[in-house]
Order: sequence, then C-alpha cells, then structure tokens
Amino acid sequence: GCQGEQRSLFHMGFWTLFRFTHRLQQQSEQLRQLAGISSRLPYISIHIRTGQGETFDDPLRHNGDAELQKFRQCAIRLQRAMRQKCKLFSAPPVYVAADNNYVKSRLQRWDESGAFKAAHDIEVLHIGKSRFKEFDNVSLAYDRVWGELKVLIDSTCIVMSRSKFSYMGSELSPQQPRCAVTFDQCSEENVTTAIESLRTPCTAG
Repeated sequence: GCQGEQRSLFHMGFWTLFRFTHRLQQQSEQLRQLAGISSRLPYISIHIRTGQGETFDDPLRHNGDAELQKFRQCAIRLQRAMRQKCKLFSAPPVYVAADNNYVKSRLQRWDESGAFKAAHDIEVLHIGKSRFKEFDNVSLAYDRVWGELKVLIDSTCIVMSRSKFSYMGSELSPQQPRCAVTFDQCSEENVTTAIESLRTPCTAG
C-alpha cells in the first residue's frame, strides 16, 4: 500500500544520501559495551519517549509505571518468541534507550533476569529541542544520539514508542520487513508476525 511505499522510499533515500561515519560506528559500539551487550549476538532494543527529557521540554507521552510495564512486557514476549525462533540457549539481552536515565533504571529494577541493559549517565540530546547550553559536552552528546540510533537500527527486534526516533530505528534497518512491535500493540499475534519476519540464523545488524 501507500504507507509501505513511503517507508521503502524513506529507507532508500536515507541510505542513498547518508552513511554512518567510523566515529559514529565506534560510538554505537561503545554504547553497547557500556550496556554490556555484544554486537555479534542477537539483541532486542526498546526506545521509550516519556516526554520528560532532561535537557528539553516536551509534552508528556509514555510516562508512569503502567506505560513502562507495557514496554517491559512487550520485550519479554519478544524474548520468548525470539529464543524459540533463533534457537538461542538463553533469552536475548534487551538494550533500553530512553529520553531520561531514570526510566532505564526503573526497567532494570523490575527485571530479575538481568537481561535488560542500558548505557547510564549519558547526556540525552534531542537534536531539535535540547537546550544545548546545559550540556557538559554537547559534541559527545550529539555523537551519542546518532550512535544510539545505530544501536536501535542494528537490533534484531525493536519495541517502539510513538516517536520518530523509534520509527527511524525500525525503518532504517537493513532487515525489511522489520521485526518491530509498538509497545501498546504488543499482542501475541503482532509478536508472532514480527518474529516471522526474521531470517535464520538470527543476527544483529
């Protein structure tokens, strides 16, 4: 349909015009290392846009424990389905990206398995909205936001919020159709559809 054609054009246009520099690829790898995730193994990513960014003003979106639990439960459903599809010995790790560091810690406190990972204590930048004078190192923050986008793109599956950053993490993946589920549309049927798009052996990137 029309939306599918638009997504295909966006994907093709982006990769025709842009490439991640070596520096941003290194930044992406460093973020995964800070979170304790190997870039060579399958992993799931979550992107949470709460609207409570630490350096920008934004209408509230996915905030509060009830909403955050939906993200967590969706990732757990994907873990189970992905473990079976990809024939993994253990549940794949989950990289948590968010517009504030509190949310990352919150999801990790609920996780008894230790599978939910995050790069903590990083300055979260919104390219269009952040108050740049509040940053200790705006250049590093700028590199990290693009590096984190690559972490989302390279993930085997993604749990999306209603955010253009999530959209880019899904639509720019080389794996199309994408293994992607929106956090509040995470029915067993939608998870099954997403997982069926994976090609085996499952890899990140």
